[in-house]
Amino acid sequence: MKKPNLKLDLRFSLGFLRKYTAIVIPVIIVIVAGLFLGMAVFSGRRLKAAIQKNSLQLGNQIKGMVGSTPSSQQYTLWQEREDLHQKEAERVAQFFALDSRRELISYKVFPEPKDKSNQMFDEFGKLYQDEVEKLVRMVNGRDAPTVEEIQAQLGGGVRPGGGINYSTGSQEATKQMVIDKLCEKRAQEISVYAAPQLFPWSNYWHEYKFEGRDKAIEHCWYSQMAYWVYEDVMKSIARINEGSISVYTSPVKRLIGITFKQHADYIESRNTLRVSAMSKTSVMEDRPDYVREGFPTVLGVKPWTERWCNEKFDVFHFSVGVVVSAGAVDDFMVELCSAKTHNFREGYVRDGRLQEGLPHNSITILQSQIDPVERSDDNHKFYRYGAGAVVQLTLVCEYLLGKEGYASIVPETVKTLLETQAEKRTGTTRSTGVSGSSKPTGSSKPSSTAGSKARKSKRDDIGID
Repeated sequence: MKKPNLKLDLRFSLGFLRKYTAIVIPVIIVIVAGLFLGMAVFSGRRLKAAIQKNSLQLGNQIKGMVGSTPSSQQYTLWQEREDLHQKEAERVAQFFALDSRRELISYKVFPEPKDKSNQMFDEFGKLYQDEVEKLVRMVNGRDAPTVEEIQAQLGGGVRPGGGINYSTGSQEATKQMVIDKLCEKRAQEISVYAAPQLFPWSNYWHEYKFEGRDKAIEHCWYSQMAYWVYEDVMKSIARINEGSISVYTSPVKRLIGITFKQHADYIESRNTLRVSAMSKTSVMEDRPDYVREGFPTVLGVKPWTERWCNEKFDVFHFSVGVVVSAGAVDDFMVELCSAKTHNFREGYVRDGRLQEGLPHNSITILQSQIDPVERSDDNHKFYRYGAGAVVQLTLVCEYLLGKEGYASIVPETVKTLLETQAEKRTGTTRSTGVSGSSKPTGSSKPSSTAGSKARKSKRDDIGID
């Protein structure tokens, strides 16, 4: 069997080309087109990658910028915001200008009395005592029964030495029952134990004697400043005790004192016509002491606020002590530092238009101390606080006043005195190297134990241990 011839004749001939020309040319075109298409695809991929990397990324950035571009009216919103900030700044400036504008005890004294008669200082003193009594009435306050009141209830005759003659056979239990009833009745009639004698400047004006015009003006000024502090403290007590009808239901049970030269502490319960147990000299010295940078404070507390007297503000410290329910300590401290509103008369004249100032607060607590109350102690024998736990809270506070508000009424004698005091401090205190954190001698809190021993004898005359 003959094998088939599988050899391909690959010889190229023109005849073949002529024969298949119609097919060869399209094939060549297809091949060339395929080459160009492959090159185009490869180049397209490279171009796409370049576009994705550069052009599209830049385009996305531009789109993002377009989306976040403020509108043509955005500047109006910015302007409104700036105007609001400006108004806020003006309001703050107005606040500092108005926070120290208050009503005055008398409109005849500051900055310089026009009346040449010294009688006006007696008038100032009477007005001052009246205003302090109003503060006490505002909180529905009164002191505990005095020794004289208890003596009258017991019906004993007073011996030359001050003791009481009781009838033969009178029993201690009976006397104590009478005293308890009288003290409980007083606690139920008032909202807080408070009396004008707790305010040293009220005592000063009660015993006032003219000792020179300049000194009288100084004392009018310092007592006016002290009154503003008295007022804020009493407003705080009134607010926290609001709605209470007796000491038993009041968060603040008793005002111990408000002082500027020493930590507030107990003084003897007394009749409202009696002068404070403090001497007249110490009362006169209980004036607000302006706090200056680099110098020790009278109450021995370095202000953590780092606020000192400067060209815009006056700063001084004071101490306040209260007997308060153990659970109301924080509430009283918050209330003391809360915003308050003060009225003032335009132009500091009696017939000036009465205006209401902006709500503000001038008080910052710098130091607090809590002590237990021993109800059997002589300081509390005639006081009734109720069944709940009570504590003694003693605070040292900072008082801040904007100078602009009352600069026009500061007496020249006071300005001169303050300048002299500043010069003395600069010349003496700085040279001794005393720092602002130093504690001056005698500024520590007085011992209530020593004071109670000095006051114990008169209470013992009633026959109570």
